[in-house]
Amino acid sequence: MMRVAVTGSSGLLGRSLVRHLCNAGVEVCAFDHSTDICGSLTRWLRGVDVCIHCAAIADVARCEANPDEAWRVNVTGVRNVVRHCRRLGVRLVYISTDAVFQGAPRTWYGESAPPRPLQVYGRTKALAEREVGYATGSAVVRLPLLFGAGPRATFPEVVARALLAGRQVLVNARDTRQPVLVDDVALCLAQLIEKNTHGIVHVAPRGATTKWHWARHIAGLIGADAHRVLAEPEGIGGPRRPVHACLAADRIAQLGITRPRSYDVTTRWFLRSRGFTLESRTAAA
Repeated sequence: MMRVAVTGSSGLLGRSLVRHLCNAGVEVCAFDHSTDICGSLTRWLRGVDVCIHCAAIADVARCEANPDEAWRVNVTGVRNVVRHCRRLGVRLVYISTDAVFQGAPRTWYGESAPPRPLQVYGRTKALAEREVGYATGSAVVRLPLLFGAGPRATFPEVVARALLAGRQVLVNARDTRQPVLVDDVALCLAQLIEKNTHGIVHVAPRGATTKWHWARHIAGLIGADAHRVLAEPEGIGGPRRPVHACLAADRIAQLGITRPRSYDVTTRWFLRSRGFTLESRTAAA
């Protein structure tokens, strides 16, 4: 039986991944936020076949405000994981992000595109990718915007509850993203480790949207007033974000791995799973 270690197991992706692997009969060693990834990991990783490293500080604003903390976890921590995996012969799968790219308009970034991040978070993840490249047989998996059932409510649930309560929702109408259901990502990751995949892989759906269009889609699904979805003003502040952070997921098709479903399909499924009553009609764009 394969033995898989998952760091960041209490986070959105980690929780879904642990659940999926356990249901598939994989023996999982789960490391939550209490595990110091900068310390000794020998007793945690000994006897493990694969380590899926999900642990990171992914809050862009937090990374900008605390760059030293972001560096310690997102770069030094990864370097330490790489060192232990190399010494113990553990295959490493590192979870990265679309934020390693500049996000030029109308650009779809393939696996071979050179990283050019705009902010602290993206820079730490790009540097960590370089560290992972030193581990034999390792894989870097870049992901877009995740949503799903986790420790905190994610975008679709937050928007739906606000709209049903009669509140306005102020969202970004400029930046194009690829929302992906975390359960679909967990399925892809399980297939990647089963196929012993290495190198860089993008796991992303075909569809892309802005949060403004996505929120209006959610309004239509739950029968709420889409006019309560407002576009936030340009230059509202905060860290710079890619305008078009979209990943071309070419390798997963070549590898025969199930591509994540489009956000419109998975948003409907997710809201229904969270107990929302949905309209039978399709939401207006």
